[in-house]
Amino acid sequence: MPWPSGTAMSRCRRYPARWPWFERRRLTGMRLSARLELAELDVRLGAAGEAAEALEALGAECPHHERLHGLWMLALYREGRTAEALAVYLRIRRSLIRDLGVEPGPLLTTLQSRILHAHPLLDELPK
Repeated sequence: MPWPSGTAMSRCRRYPARWPWFERRRLTGMRLSARLELAELDVRLGAAGEAAEALEALGAECPHHERLHGLWMLALYREGRTAEALAVYLRIRRSLIRDLGVEPGPLLTTLQSRILHAHPLLDELPK
């Protein structure tokens, strides 16, 4: 299934009011949520390779989104690309520290630890 391209309301420049810009922001957030849910389903159902490709593109758009990067790490790990999964963690950690002055949250730190220790729960697919 191809990913939709473009931004929400990109042709909506003729309106003088601010509402189109607020609506664009809302629709962009909804689109990101839908793309993340689709990627999560891909990972859960064994299509981690497809999810990893889609999440890599999203990672460039949203460099501080922890859920996105966590899914990307899990997808890479399930594809046997452990070193790349850990590199994603280092990339977002550096970005968060440099740009926002914060460390990654518990979701990413726990996931990184489990990847480092090859935790068996990371390989389980839902039944």
